[in-house]
Amino acid sequence: MSRVIIDMNNNTILNNTAILTAIWEETKKDNIELLKPMILFLVGNNTKIGNVIDCEKIISLMNEQFSFKELPMAVLFKVFNRLKGKINKVNKEYYLICDVTKELEEFKNKEDIIRNESEQVIKELAKFLRESDNKFKNIDRSQTEKLFAIFLEQNGFITLKNTRGLEDNLFKDKTHICFHISKFVLKHHEDNSKIFDYISRITLGYMLANAIYFQVENDNNETLKKLEIYLDAPFILNVLGYKTREQNNSAKKLIDLLKEKKAKIKCFKHNYEELYNIIAKYRESLKNGNHLEGKTLEGLNLQGYSLSDVDRILGNLKKLVNNEGIEIVDTPDYKKDNGYVEVIGELEFETFLNENYNKKDKDNEKKVERMIQSDVKTIASIARLRGGDKPEKLEESKAIFVTINYDLITLTNSYFNVKKFNEIGYLINDIELITVLWLKTYKSNPDLPKIKLVENARLSLEMTDQIKYTFFNVVEKLKKEGLINDGDVLDNIQISNYNNKESALNDIMTDINGNVENINEEFVLGVFSKKSDVLKNQLTQKEEELKIIKIENELLKKQKEIEEEKARKKFKDISKLWANCLKYILILIICIIIIGLGIYICLQDIKDVLNKETNINLKSICKICFGIILIIVMALDFLIPKSKYLLKHINKWSSKLENFLYTKMLKRHTLK
Repeated sequence: MSRVIIDMNNNTILNNTAILTAIWEETKKDNIELLKPMILFLVGNNTKIGNVIDCEKIISLMNEQFSFKELPMAVLFKVFNRLKGKINKVNKEYYLICDVTKELEEFKNKEDIIRNESEQVIKELAKFLRESDNKFKNIDRSQTEKLFAIFLEQNGFITLKNTRGLEDNLFKDKTHICFHISKFVLKHHEDNSKIFDYISRITLGYMLANAIYFQVENDNNETLKKLEIYLDAPFILNVLGYKTREQNNSAKKLIDLLKEKKAKIKCFKHNYEELYNIIAKYRESLKNGNHLEGKTLEGLNLQGYSLSDVDRILGNLKKLVNNEGIEIVDTPDYKKDNGYVEVIGELEFETFLNENYNKKDKDNEKKVERMIQSDVKTIASIARLRGGDKPEKLEESKAIFVTINYDLITLTNSYFNVKKFNEIGYLINDIELITVLWLKTYKSNPDLPKIKLVENARLSLEMTDQIKYTFFNVVEKLKKEGLINDGDVLDNIQISNYNNKESALNDIMTDINGNVENINEEFVLGVFSKKSDVLKNQLTQKEEELKIIKIENELLKKQKEIEEEKARKKFKDISKLWANCLKYILILIICIIIIGLGIYICLQDIKDVLNKETNINLKSICKICFGIILIIVMALDFLIPKSKYLLKHINKWSSKLENFLYTKMLKRHTLK
């Protein structure tokens, strides 16, 4: 695996790579620059001015003093080439050509600061552990440091070796260890103490070391627009928000960073089918009432999802995945004319995984077999997409698979002999990827490593599958013995799990002090007895709250009805006003036209008669009479109620206009 490997027999576990944090804070440059001060320090302390540098010795010391195992000679030469003026190459040999005492002193000062910070962390952690659990009452400094290393390994920051001597009672329960150290981390995070800053610097050092292992030469300004990122099904669950809050937030942040760097985010169809099956299996457990036991979807539990809710998710799963920016695609085929060929021996690789995989689910060998077949199909697809290339940069890798299965990454890299420092494997874990992305976006995400540390610590406080399984096994035993009531207390605990900020199950994690050995019949009965009284009070309080909410809702409903009535009256008055204005304007226009026309007709003929320009004839008399009748009819239409023919039609039009304006205003108000 490309994570930094720590030898548990080494007495400077926390100091080894933490110096990288100090170098990074000072330079904020690429990974080669991070190695320069360390290598120059080793060269200066082991080489006289003018002498040839013993490269083999420097590589050995990089492992002993800074935990950089198997640093390639080519990487060492790249660092030497950046140290021109201090180190020169002559006839394929490298020489130290000047005094680097100043650089050695500066590096030593940084190292002393890191060592002091690490010692403060260990001192405070040992004190905290002794006070938290009798199991740790006699813990010494060396043991405390190793426990912290276990915490780092469980959270994906390092890989441990030489752990055979740790299989005693103090070290065997890693869940218990991580529970207490996580409480320690979160306590100092909440206090905003210097200790938390020191812990952050230590973990950042390992993240930077992992980034160097992953790819030694990086361009932090380069985008990932040429890279296709393929996601594993369990990781997509986090992206969709179906796991714990910490897992969900971390995955969504990683997706946001990938989008920011323009990577293409995808999922193979067989991984999508695996995702669908996980949710379908959760639906079955929900139907059977055992959805809180063992592996579950905590995000859906917390929201109280019902069967119909889960059915809706399954029916719209493709759309939900696509909405997160994840494209579901077919695996590339074997046809050579499409540019793809079989570049790995799939059957041989599958056999290797079957022989070496850590089969955690030994009771379900068919499930493990299906999982391995899916993994082989995924890795073979990534290999075909790369066309057999062995890229040295993530940006040029064409395709890579993101998984949180560290065992699979370790075995795959081992089988394909992935060369550390100068070859990108087919798989990458979430911490490696988020570190690479953080190096590219640190200006806009300066606190991302701290956020990742806190998320991992919070995750360690939640009940593990093993503890849930043990707890509910005891519950089932007590139910069979008739000592607890399935329909009374257990249902209340499940309701509490949905409604309370701190779920009942995670309260149990605190009650057992993170130690599965504390779960027994007496403990479970005590939990149920205590929870029963508490939950009855909570339910009573909940009922009172619901009554208050109901009254408030009724008041709000009445208030809304009053406001709506006021709005309708207001709109009615406005529409009536506008309709009347337009009606009277229309009446005025009609009156002016008709009466004016009548007067004009009458006056024209009367004027001609008076001027004796024409003789009085029947035509003139008729025209004068028509004009007078027009004026009289118009006057009668507006003055006599029974004869209002024209006004009746105007009023009818005005009423329609009023209703039209009212409807428009009411519709606009409703949309708002």
